[in-house]
Amino acid sequence: MKNLVLFIFFLSFFSCKNHTDNIYGTYKSKELTFFQKVKYNNTSDIRGLQLNLKPDSTFNYNACGIIFDGFWKIKHDSLYLSPEKSKWKKDSLNKIKEPIKNVKDFFIYKIEDNNLFSFIRKENHIDIIKLEKE
Repeated sequence: MKNLVLFIFFLSFFSCKNHTDNIYGTYKSKELTFFQKVKYNNTSDIRGLQLNLKPDSTFNYNACGIIFDGFWKIKHDSLYLSPEKSKWKKDSLNKIKEPIKNVKDFFIYKIEDNNLFSFIRKENHIDIIKLEKE
């Protein structure tokens, strides 16, 4: 019985995963797999994005022609991005209009293994962003 209790303790201790251990690095948007489309009951996904998470809790996010810089934090199984600065990728546009900084749901990601998922609610559907670690 004592061995069983020790086994359960060690199993639960080592199975607890700290998401910050391996979160740093570059992520690129990828198409949802067939199983992810079934799991989330969705075929809509957004591609062409790149996120760089740095160990000092800062990030750089190249998304849809806009570059965001800011800070990130992890709460439970989610990654929260807090953009501080944004600019258009095409510099000539920056002189005309400042890009949007905060889009609801766009800066919150669910952490699953080496993937980050964002669920952006639209009027009659949900867009999913899948970022995969390189």
